[in-house]
Amino acid sequence: MTTNSIEVVLFDLGGVVVQFQDPGYLARVLDEVDDASALAKWIACPSVHSYETGKCDRHDFANGIVTHFELEAHPDDFLADFLAYPQDVFPGSEEIVSSIHSDIRVGCLSNTSEYHWDSQKSSETIQKMFELRFLSYEMGHLKPDPEIYQTVARQLDCPASAILFFDDHPDNVAGAKEVGFEAHLTKGIAEAHTHLHHYGLVK
Repeated sequence: MTTNSIEVVLFDLGGVVVQFQDPGYLARVLDEVDDASALAKWIACPSVHSYETGKCDRHDFANGIVTHFELEAHPDDFLADFLAYPQDVFPGSEEIVSSIHSDIRVGCLSNTSEYHWDSQKSSETIQKMFELRFLSYEMGHLKPDPEIYQTVARQLDCPASAILFFDDHPDNVAGAKEVGFEAHLTKGIAEAHTHLHHYGLVK
């Protein structure tokens, strides 16, 4: 793989660029042994799929989550905690993203909601970092569905193999690879930086 083979670098947000407030948050909310188990249940929930593909509003989402998982929390309280789950970007994120060579297009590809995109703690920073944005709630598809990666490649008007993608979830990385992306399982911005160096894409 040469530097010239990559035309676009895309970052997942949560877990790659954005820190979570508490690694055990989701497990506690869903009464699971760890976040990995909780995440599997979370992703399978119809309300999560509807919300992160833009098919329902935040209030229907919160009511759906409380009902589906039989939570004791009031939907408004759940929503407030849910908004606080993502925190600031990892230290160095802005500098690392800005250090990518200027001839490479840079953006984010995230399963997210309008609530988090517009209102989470690091929203302003993230929106300044990424002018190129692929957001599930706007696209109507979720990772790891093939449609989301195919749509991204089509909108970028470049071969899938020319897209370098970092994500912290194995299924999302596998889905991207199946479509032809150069994709790497990546935990935090430091690991992304290491991959970028490997491809010769940073100053």
